[in-house]
Amino acid sequence: MEELRLVPLSDYDADCRMLEIERGASLEEIKQAYRDQTKVWHPDRFSSDVRLQKKAEDKIKQINLAYRRLCGL
Repeated sequence: MEELRLVPLSDYDADCRMLEIERGASLEEIKQAYRDQTKVWHPDRFSSDVRLQKKAEDKIKQINLAYRRLCGL
């Protein structure tokens, strides 16, 4: 049986904002929001601008962390 991990409320709210979802979103909504955000912020989209590419890399790391926390991974 998987262990349930609790996320502090402030992190939960920040993660929801990061993925642009409402509090209490379903797992399917979280997954779709994750896919949408990774398409928008994928670093390869910004290959012509090094500064934007770096920003996108940082944003993707934050999106991945938010997704893992919200899904309990």
